Amino acid sequence: MKSNRTEAQKEASRRNGSHSRGATSTEGRARSAQNATRHGLFSPRTVLANESQEAFDQLHNAYLHEWNPQGQSETDLVRDLTVYRWKLTRVRNLEDAAHDSEMFIQQEDYDLCYEKHDPAIRHHDAENALHNTSPGLLEFYGRSIARLQRLITRVTNDLIRLQKIRCGHAPIRNTEPIATQNCGNEPETPPNTGKTYTEPETFTWSCHIDKTKLNPLVSAKYVKMPGEPDFDDWYENFRKSS
Repeated sequence: MKSNRTEAQKEASRRNGSHSRGATSTEGRARSAQNATRHGLFSPRTVLANESQEAFDQLHNAYLHEWNPQGQSETDLVRDLTVYRWKLTRVRNLEDAAHDSEMFIQQEDYDLCYEKHDPAIRHHDAENALHNTSPGLLEFYGRSIARLQRLITRVTNDLIRLQKIRCGHAPIRNTEPIATQNCGNEPETPPNTGKTYTEPETFTWSCHIDKTKLNPLVSAKYVKMPGEPDFDDWYENFRKSS
């Protein structure tokens, strides 16, 4: 698009822009450094602002405990393994969140139509909506998962190779968990599935709904054309085929 600004306006912009020196405080510079970060999947900054540094450190310590690296090369490979595994968890969470978010958007419509939700139908409609509203998003997540899995495999193989050369045999990894403060009498924490709602496994059709909400063509102003099937007949056939 061609600019209609005058030379005087352009000169004023150049003059005003030269006065800016960017962020001056430490906090401001830290924020500015993240301006280009969108999803953070391949960002050099490993732990993002909304993630837990403590959780990352725990993961890293667990890998150090398992592999017991010796020397800088092995230590660097364990660090790489931690980073790639951390980012793999991130992108899987992003993929799950995309589906969950879309299902929440559609939840009111499902409540109008069904007494109990069929998970397969909800997942299908959420995925279909994501393909229509965000083309390429799920494919990008899939490629990211595959790429990170390849990197994890490569780093693991390199680590095994180095330790095999150093030890003269395949490395013996420490599979014992890191000791915790749990003395055995604390209750086990139930696994967190990440879901904030429950989905029953059974599916039941409800007849106590406004049928016009199922067919956008049916409204107070709609006039049935000659030869067009009656909506009640269509609705009954739809029920029988569901």
